Amino acid sequence: MHSFSTASRAMIVAAALVVIIAGMKQAAPLLVPFLLSVFIAVISFPLMSSLQQKGLPQGMAIVVVIALVVLLGFGLAVLVGSSLHDFSQSVPEYQQKIAAQWHLLLQWLGSRGIVIDENIRDVINPGAAVAFLSSILKAFGSVLTNSFLILLMVVFLLMEAAGLTKKFIDIGGDGGLV
Repeated sequence: MHSFSTASRAMIVAAALVVIIAGMKQAAPLLVPFLLSVFIAVISFPLMSSLQQKGLPQGMAIVVVIALVVLLGFGLAVLVGSSLHDFSQSVPEYQQKIAAQWHLLLQWLGSRGIVIDENIRDVINPGAAVAFLSSILKAFGSVLTNSFLILLMVVFLLMEAAGLTKKFIDIGGDGGLV
């Protein structure tokens, strides 16, 4: 068996991390909805369990939980949608205000003898912050377009989560894995 030096191991680990990160970046369109559905399922599972303990069958408990998730998601979508609409209507005004403040800052610095190079002025773009916030809100909107896929995964995860403890006990024998 070939033993690697410490430097070789570090290079192999670094290369593996680069490959993993690149893979995650490429898988982001699938990974983000999956992780969101896992998150929703994890926070919904205690409610589903308590409904089952109160005598509600698993199928009905899942329907109730999914209905609550849909209602909360719809409320969140309405809230974000109205905020996005209001923000998109106000973007030109914000850009003008930021540009005016930027020019006032440059004049104030100039009056103090501090000269900002033209290249730096071009790099620092006050409108870029507003555009960045707008892109974040649009990305949130794209998550909402995947809502059916996310809900489908949540249903599947909740159905599987109910029997997961039993599966771990079956695998581990005495329940040592649980």
